[in-house]
Amino acid sequence: MKSQYLGLLAAGIFAAPLTLAAPVTSPSDLNAARTIIDFESYAIGTLGPIDVAGATISGSPSGSVAVASSLPYTQYPGVVSGNIFGFSSSVSFFIDFAQPVAQFGMGVFDPNYPGYGSPSTSVTTLRLYDAGNVLLGTTVSGTADFPVGPPGGSWSTFVGFTFATNQIARVELVGAPGDLMGIDNVSFYRVNGVPEPGTLALLGLGLAGLGLSRRRKA
Repeated sequence: MKSQYLGLLAAGIFAAPLTLAAPVTSPSDLNAARTIIDFESYAIGTLGPIDVAGATISGSPSGSVAVASSLPYTQYPGVVSGNIFGFSSSVSFFIDFAQPVAQFGMGVFDPNYPGYGSPSTSVTTLRLYDAGNVLLGTTVSGTADFPVGPPGGSWSTFVGFTFATNQIARVELVGAPGDLMGIDNVSFYRVNGVPEPGTLALLGLGLAGLGLSRRRKA
């Protein structure tokens, strides 16, 4: 009976993230001590992947996504300004962390679909995964968490998610077909002194086992 109980408990603990995602729509939603990668120190034309501050930033199609300038277009300090990574249509971006983080957000340059282009049903999708490749959270363009604007470089937005614990190991931004985009001010924060989800799960199992042991002795 005890082994069955522990098995069910373990399945429940590992089946889902321990905390829910809260959407990020502004840099101010993130901790002020966050790490910010703004690409200003990279020469125009620098190809990904870019490894910096414990993060690897890459794009697809591989070998074609590079640092570019957004200066001819509307500037949004803290969101998109100066150098950006990528200036391509039908592009995808990937951010992999050496250690999981609790907070993530980034500026997205010129997202227009759906609503401002054709086909209007196309969406850009943001997904976050943990170290086990379990989906933690997702949002799509054209929603309150991921607003879009008119084409022509006059619009940029900030998207992301936060958690109470360090769960985010990988971020994917899959661009809508035909929508030209870039990213900037890739921002993340790692909570210090908070047990990782796996540690918390093991602690829960240990406490459950201790409780069963005491009950058996009684």
